[in-house]
Amino acid sequence: MNGGRLNAFGGRVELGALGESGTVLLGVDSKNLSLIFPSNVGQAEISLTNQAGIYVTGAGGGNIAVNARNLEILEGSILSGGIGQGLGTFETVAGDITLNATEEIKVAGSGIGNFVRLNSKGNGGNINIYSGSFSLQESAALFTSTSGQGNAGNVAIGARDAVSLDNASIFNTVEAGGVGKGGNIDINAATLSLIDGSQLLAVTRKASATQPAGQGDAGNVNLKVTGAVNIAGQKNGFYSGIDSSMETGTVGNGGNITINSGSFSLQNGAQLEASTWGLGNAGNVIVRARDAVSLVNAAGILSLVESGGIGKGGNIDINAATLSLIDAAQIVTITRGASETQPAGRGSAGNVNINVIGAVDIARAKNYYFRTGIFSRTETGTVGNGGDITIDSGSFLLRDSAQLQTSTFGQGNAGNVTVRAHDTVFLAGQPTAILSTVEAGGLGKGGNININAASLSLIDGAQLLTITRGASETQPAGRGDAGNVNVNVTGPVDITGGKNDFSSGIASSVETRANASKLLLITTKVKNQRKNQDFELDYFLSPKAIA
Repeated sequence: MNGGRLNAFGGRVELGALGESGTVLLGVDSKNLSLIFPSNVGQAEISLTNQAGIYVTGAGGGNIAVNARNLEILEGSILSGGIGQGLGTFETVAGDITLNATEEIKVAGSGIGNFVRLNSKGNGGNINIYSGSFSLQESAALFTSTSGQGNAGNVAIGARDAVSLDNASIFNTVEAGGVGKGGNIDINAATLSLIDGSQLLAVTRKASATQPAGQGDAGNVNLKVTGAVNIAGQKNGFYSGIDSSMETGTVGNGGNITINSGSFSLQNGAQLEASTWGLGNAGNVIVRARDAVSLVNAAGILSLVESGGIGKGGNIDINAATLSLIDAAQIVTITRGASETQPAGRGSAGNVNINVIGAVDIARAKNYYFRTGIFSRTETGTVGNGGDITIDSGSFLLRDSAQLQTSTFGQGNAGNVTVRAHDTVFLAGQPTAILSTVEAGGLGKGGNININAASLSLIDGAQLLTITRGASETQPAGRGDAGNVNVNVTGPVDITGGKNDFSSGIASSVETRANASKLLLITTKVKNQRKNQDFELDYFLSPKAIA
């Protein structure tokens, strides 16, 4: 099709192509017709170009099916289904858009959408894509949504080989005026890449100029990839990533982001984000990889209760062979303070749970304001507890000004930081640190720092710190006990050196006019050489002592 339209409103459009002579049968299922292709004849190419259009929108039903060897949808061409504006009943179900290609499907500068339109009733249909490989390019989009009363459909992509998005997006939304659940985005492939601002979005939208905010849970994003997942880069100010969010004024819970892969790479500002700005909880972010998980160059994984949000932040869970955060890469859970237009968020920040067989390596902050690390905090004016950071690994390295930190600026406790390693825990450089703080304006307890390892090294100014802060220029002194520092090491503890007037050490401090702090407890095993026996020594240190 070079331009032109095929219209079957509420009906069915099916396209097929054979590479040689054969018999195509007509399947009849009640009133539904379909094409049945011979299994012994290869299929051929189908191309839609120059703003070609297929439209099946109606009061229900409405299916599009394409069967080919290779399928191209190019140059502003459109496939559109769903329930028309003001049409349908609560029992109405829209039809599906299904694309099948034995080799490649390419969509460039074009769109495929299945919508429950404004003031309509009924559930939306799905977009199903099955191919050898699938590419979405040049601002192309797949889109399922509901603006009426009913659920949005799902987007499902299955490919034997690669799925690639280059400056393109897949959306699943509950739009302004919509009342219903968002659908899921499911991708199964050998590899997946999202580059140059490409995004997967599951969102419940805020109010528009004419419609109230959407009401309904955002959908989940589920990736199952046997090989590499690579998410990187930006274009025109849009960073590549995956986002599940509930926008301002919405009602409902955010969806989960779940990634199962061979390896996972997040680079150059790319992000995974689960957030709530409305009334409801944020979703969880779960990354599982057989091999490495790598975050580089300001890449981030975030779980947020934003300003105006009322609900719990989601957890961030990572399971992998190794984990590296380099060059200002961050993993963050936050409950935000007030913005210019919205009050402070109300709800606890999510936890960060990391389970890695081998090494966790966190290194190289860009500068004081762009640190590499893992952070959980509740900001000024918020109500809710900070999240815990828990790391289980073979070894743990924190260096070059990187940090782990839990803190509270609002009403609620800071989370705990727990690092367990089969081998060494190694911190080097200044201001490399593991901290838990009650900041100025904070009202709550500081979290504990727990280290369990075969050996511990703090060198060149690295520190373990629990602090209740004194007053700042705008906030009163923090009110709450500083946390404990518990070190349980079977082998040597090496604390040595300093840098830029910062000594390596372990400290618990209460600054001016802040509440009293607890003592530190350090437990280490020591060998009695003469009797060839191990025994434990407990050291209780005063709040200002540096070990």
